[in-house]
Amino acid sequence: MRSNSSTHSPEVDASRRLSRQLKALAIMAVALAGCVRPVSPTSPTVDPALTDRSILTGDPCKAPCWYGLVVGTSTEQEMLETVALLPFLNPSGTTSQRGASYRDRLLGKTYSGTRYYLECAAPGWASCAAPLLVDGVLKEVIIRPNYDITFSDAVSQLGDPEFVRFIYAGYERECELVLQWNSKGIMLFGKLVDQGIGAKCDKLHTSLLEGERIDPSTRIDSIWYVLPQDMQGPDELNDPSYLALFPWRGFRPDG
Repeated sequence: MRSNSSTHSPEVDASRRLSRQLKALAIMAVALAGCVRPVSPTSPTVDPALTDRSILTGDPCKAPCWYGLVVGTSTEQEMLETVALLPFLNPSGTTSQRGASYRDRLLGKTYSGTRYYLECAAPGWASCAAPLLVDGVLKEVIIRPNYDITFSDAVSQLGDPEFVRFIYAGYERECELVLQWNSKGIMLFGKLVDQGIGAKCDKLHTSLLEGERIDPSTRIDSIWYVLPQDMQGPDELNDPSYLALFPWRGFRPDG
């Protein structure tokens, strides 16, 4: 029987706050998927000179540094000057959205910022990156690769992640696997689509709850560089819920 009391324990209140924060992450990921137009896996092959492979090469700086830009430090002017020189972006295709939301998890506050959408040089209809700035300071960079890159490719360069997150997202029963390097502020999103039936995502979630490993060939849909303190922490490990976080167990040997 459900209690009518309005008083909750600190543990219950903390759990509810965490649930709201996680659902907000899922909603934000879905919203950005609509705004930051992804590059289709079936798109024609793009000239490597027009792709951002810095996460794999560490050139000119290692992730989560992005072409000399550092989350939490770089200014809006530095960002604009840098992206104007990147050959894989189309300078005339840059747009911005004011009023974009940024959640400071450390302070527990939400701020309004500006999200820039940086168009790829090829294909020209897609957005390759979406930096977020608050009060003139870079808070987040989202990168949408315009070439095929897998979890295995990235892990071979970044080293093992600390956590794996599972997220149900969207009304078509899409789900996402997210590799997280909490200490670095790096997240890699790999999207799976169930074509409306949900069975594949449900099976994947169950396998994670049972301790199974993930497929190394999962294609990376987006790369996120954020402040480490804005990452979801290990207090939700193995939570059998709508969103869940699991310890890194490695890749499936048959992947």
